[in-house]
Amino acid sequence: MANINFFNRTINFKIIYYGSPHSGRFTSLEKLSQKLDKHLKIDIFPILIDAERAFSAIFIFKGIIKGWIVEVQIVTFTGYNGYYYDKAHKILIKLADSIIFVADSQKNSIEATIIAWKSLCHNFQKIYRCNISSIPIIIQWNKCDLDSI
Repeated sequence: MANINFFNRTINFKIIYYGSPHSGRFTSLEKLSQKLDKHLKIDIFPILIDAERAFSAIFIFKGIIKGWIVEVQIVTFTGYNGYYYDKAHKILIKLADSIIFVADSQKNSIEATIIAWKSLCHNFQKIYRCNISSIPIIIQWNKCDLDSI
């Protein structure tokens, strides 16, 4: 749950970017950072697999809105499945105040996107014992501009 401190006039919350491998989570956050860079203080802490792919990243957006200090932490993690990845996904879901599910629109990625969505719903159900609809969630369709959709 978001942390609101009336005494210090601060609001802190965490958003988790969740999706299938190569769905564009990290790239989306980089683009968002570029657009907001003029208005907010942004720190990015990537953990890279190699020069092309991020294993995980934390983006921290901080600014003042109507006298309130607002800090948004956005965390993304690899979309790969497996025992260790599944454990990490569950930890991230526990931290989430909201989730953005990044769906890859390409025809050859439909199966991976469905697997990632089912994994998210399953992990959420296991952790909170309730339906995923009990948390604010956005579905972001990525790569709609490509010919392979």
